[in-house]
Amino acid sequence: MTNHKPHQPTIFLTGATGFLGSYLLKLFLENNHKVYALSRGKKSQDTRGRIISVLEFWGGPCLKKIINLIVLNGDVTLKNLGLSRPDRSLLQAKTEQIFHSAAITDLKTESKQINKVNIEGTRNILNLGLEWHKKGCLKKINHISTAYIYGDYQKTFKESDFYKRQKFYTNYEQSKFEAEKIVQQFRRKGLWIDIYRPSMVLGESKSGKTFQLKHIYQFLNLCKVEIFQSLPIKNGYVSLVPIDITCKAIYLLNTMNKVRNMVFHPFPRKLTSIEEILNIGAKLIGFDPPQAVELKDFPTLNLTPVQRMLLNDTVLSVNFKTKINSDITNNLLEKYRFKIPNMDNKILSLILRYSINKKRGK
Repeated sequence: MTNHKPHQPTIFLTGATGFLGSYLLKLFLENNHKVYALSRGKKSQDTRGRIISVLEFWGGPCLKKIINLIVLNGDVTLKNLGLSRPDRSLLQAKTEQIFHSAAITDLKTESKQINKVNIEGTRNILNLGLEWHKKGCLKKINHISTAYIYGDYQKTFKESDFYKRQKFYTNYEQSKFEAEKIVQQFRRKGLWIDIYRPSMVLGESKSGKTFQLKHIYQFLNLCKVEIFQSLPIKNGYVSLVPIDITCKAIYLLNTMNKVRNMVFHPFPRKLTSIEEILNIGAKLIGFDPPQAVELKDFPTLNLTPVQRMLLNDTVLSVNFKTKINSDITNNLLEKYRFKIPNMDNKILSLILRYSINKKRGK
């Protein structure tokens, strides 16, 4: 009697060189999926090389399964993703699931550019997905969004929440909100589209490895230069999750869940105090942390243009008074015997230490 390995769906992935997309690719390959990855570039050899370089950064068994990775030239901002007719025919015949991870995540990007990728790129993906669903073997689309679509909403924001009359602090938040609107439209056309809203994603939980040195890391560098005597972070909380944990949660939810059109929050139940992050960073880097004050006590009107710009580039550019809730997602994951650990001081210190050392060239 022979043992047959279970069939693993063939996946079409966008954003394969990005932080979250590259880690998902690592998991797909390690779990024996065949993956077609979309990547911009003039030659497929160049784009393939970039993707393999990122996989080499993460390391692990995925490197032995590169044969299951097919890289296709394309661009989410173009009609039909800029794919050739033969490539579109191939994908229509082979793709069983789409993971749409491609996005501009930089908070400073102007609206025209970010909307072209995050909003119109999503529409282009879903248009092709609808065609592949009708004519091919596509069963499901997985859309990577963000927990920060809540904007300036001040109360608890859970998986079932969407429009709360919120306004947005950044073009990124608004673009991802608008992309979810498009997802809802295509659900009504018959597509099965699950949405994943990661929170603030940091390095690996066991090694600290990351190549995304934004947000939290920029915040600590801001504090290090000591140009602020105080910061409006008192009673402020953020949701932090290591890249390996959130991606494993996404992978497991996609594999196990059979309910259509779900929204997931793949991050811990417990939020992390910004003061706690600041104190850990101060010890690791070596600086005197600024005083934590309420926003009403922060001298906003007296900020210099440089100070204002620096604040807008960090974690402080998002609303950290909202309690983003992940109970539905965590309850489901625990049924699958997977627990997302809360971000404790040990894990956070390890992750921050890796990034600090990388910044110092160690």
